Amino acid sequence: MYFESMADLDHKPFDIDELFKIDFTKDLPVNNRLTVRYIRKDIKVALSQIGFFSFRRPVSAQLHDISSRGALISTKKKLKRKGIFKLFLLFKDHQRFEIKVKIVRQMHSDRHYYGIKFDRFNHKLGDHLLKTQEDLIFK
Repeated sequence: MYFESMADLDHKPFDIDELFKIDFTKDLPVNNRLTVRYIRKDIKVALSQIGFFSFRRPVSAQLHDISSRGALISTKKKLKRKGIFKLFLLFKDHQRFEIKVKIVRQMHSDRHYYGIKFDRFNHKLGDHLLKTQEDLIFK
C-alpha cells in the first residue's frame, strides 16, 4: 500500500499487515556463499598447475580468505583462468593439505587476485580451519 501524498494518509486507513508484505530484499545483492570464510595470515600457500604429464613448478601465493569450498589468493605471477591447479596449504602446526582447485574468478591490479574453487567440499580442512583459528575474523 503506497501513498501518493501525505494527504492520502488522512483519508485511507493504515493496514499494519501491508507493512509485512513489502519486499525489502529486492534491492539487496545476492549472497551465494554457503560457508564461512576465514581471514588467515598464518597459512602458507603455493599453487602448481596440473599438466598432462607432470606438475609444473609451484608458485607461492598469499592467502586472503579461505573456506571449506574455496579461497581468495593473490600472486605476483599471472595464472590461467579456468586452469586446474593443485593447492598446497601448510599450517603452523605442520598440518598439510593438497587440494585440486579451479580458478573461477580473477582481478588484476598491482598483484593478481584469484578466486579459486575446490573440486569438492573439504570437511577435514573446514574442521582444521575452525580448530586452529586464533582470531575471530570472518568474512
